[in-house]
Amino acid sequence: MPKVSRVVVRQYGPTAVPDVVGQYRAAACDLIEGAKLVCVPRPREDTPQDLDVVKQQTPGNGEEASTGDEVVVGYHDKALLADYSNQAGTTACGALTQTYPTVRCQVVEGATEQVTGKPPGVVYEQQPPPGGTVRSGDVVALTVAKGSLYRVPNVVGMSPEAACAAVAPLTCDPQADLVHRDYLVHAQEPPPDTPVDGGAVVIHYPTHRAVVLSLYKADNGAPVPPAAEGFPGRSLRPLGGRPRLGLRGPDVAARRDLPAL
Repeated sequence: MPKVSRVVVRQYGPTAVPDVVGQYRAAACDLIEGAKLVCVPRPREDTPQDLDVVKQQTPGNGEEASTGDEVVVGYHDKALLADYSNQAGTTACGALTQTYPTVRCQVVEGATEQVTGKPPGVVYEQQPPPGGTVRSGDVVALTVAKGSLYRVPNVVGMSPEAACAAVAPLTCDPQADLVHRDYLVHAQEPPPDTPVDGGAVVIHYPTHRAVVLSLYKADNGAPVPPAAEGFPGRSLRPLGGRPRLGLRGPDVAARRDLPAL
């Protein structure tokens, strides 16, 4: 059997710097690194509303650079928080995360309507306060007047059907977004125990159910132990003999021979 050789090709030469102004910092660095360049984020001194957005790059869009050259991106690592008082808590949180996608929002029950003068579920206090500074990863707490609010249950780990039934009387918004072996809800918005005055609960669940692949030896059909690194139930290197591919899962009990390597 002929030996298999691996040829690694590395390209060194001029490349056009991509345009990343207006992109979020993480996406900008992905574009720069995809062009075989090095991304160097640099916070700017000013504090506008658009958090984590690239405002300047050096070299500029379309300029020539060599593989491994640095591209400095100037972005805002902080922003001034808007005022979310006198809004329903869930509505305010939605607006906040849309304006600042890298900031998290939490609704907290506070004093009663008699004390705050606000209807139940309406924001009367926020931390940081309006005009305060927020950074990526920060949590903004919106305090709402206490009243007859509904607390969102924890539906992670339930089937999509059971989760939608559990969040009633709120509206269920199921969103299929990945492939997973278990057909169960893996995330939800708002998080469990959030007090809400209505609206929808978004549940994330798999689009398809996956099965686990295993490699088998041809002599006795015994499964090859999984590799130390890699996916569970999958070995990337057979232990000799004519390989077979076995499908292992609750719905699959078949095996077929593959051509000899």
